[in-house]
Amino acid sequence: MKNIFSSKKLIALTILLLLIVSCSSGNKVNNDTNQNKTSETSTTKETNKPAEPTGPGPNDPQFKITTPQEGSTVGKAEFVLELKNTEYPKFLAVYGEKNSTEIGDVFTLSLENGEHTVEIRLLDKKNTVLDTKKVKFTLLKSAEEIKREEVVQQEQKAKELVKKEETKTETPKVETPPANIETADTSEAKSLSLDFDIKFPPPGFGVKGNIVAVRLIPSASFTFGALNTTHVPGKGYFKYKLNNGNWTEEESATFTVKDLEKGTNTVYVELMRNDMTSYGIQKHVSFEGQTVTGKS
Repeated sequence: MKNIFSSKKLIALTILLLLIVSCSSGNKVNNDTNQNKTSETSTTKETNKPAEPTGPGPNDPQFKITTPQEGSTVGKAEFVLELKNTEYPKFLAVYGEKNSTEIGDVFTLSLENGEHTVEIRLLDKKNTVLDTKKVKFTLLKSAEEIKREEVVQQEQKAKELVKKEETKTETPKVETPPANIETADTSEAKSLSLDFDIKFPPPGFGVKGNIVAVRLIPSASFTFGALNTTHVPGKGYFKYKLNNGNWTEEESATFTVKDLEKGTNTVYVELMRNDMTSYGIQKHVSFEGQTVTGKS
């Protein structure tokens, strides 16, 4: 009986040991599987993680702000940039909320006293940003510098004010015919629709020499008539004078004016009846004579 009991006990212990070994192996497999899954998930996350920007490469155009230094206190907002891999830079300085300006590699900004942060961007020809730097500094101008800037600003304002006043008071030059130009009743000319225009030279034209050709365009209702003959309505001729010279009769719509003075010249033209009385229509044009080069 004792031997039978001992055999049963031994069998039971053996089975128990086998169960323990089996459970341990199963847990190890599960742990290994879970570790593999965790490792795969971690690898996937790292693969999908976006690459952080590394800035310009060693051969890309870039720059460094040498002046002012970060956190420094300066008396003048003067900037000096150190360039690399570029010889023809284009920069944009951004400061404040709405201020931006194109600058070179050495420039000065007009800023008030206090703390400032200025961002500088390096651009290419298409205005693509190649590199960006920021610098924070404190501007502390001297009383003398502030006073000097105030004087400059006051002078600038004074110049602008003078310019505005000159523009405001400047009136177009109105040329009036001399007092000795004959005048007459214009009622006949109006009833016949008589008139003319000075086609050439235009106002302000520059004549290279001292001679100019004058071209008139009379209305269709006007015809040339013989000088110093009986008056026929609608017929007549022109007379002209240069500056304050003498009148000259002209039976043509195109004639030459000589002896121009250097500077402003005025030609006066009047429409006349063929009996040598005036239709009362007078016009004039001013231009520049004896200029270095003629201009149209």
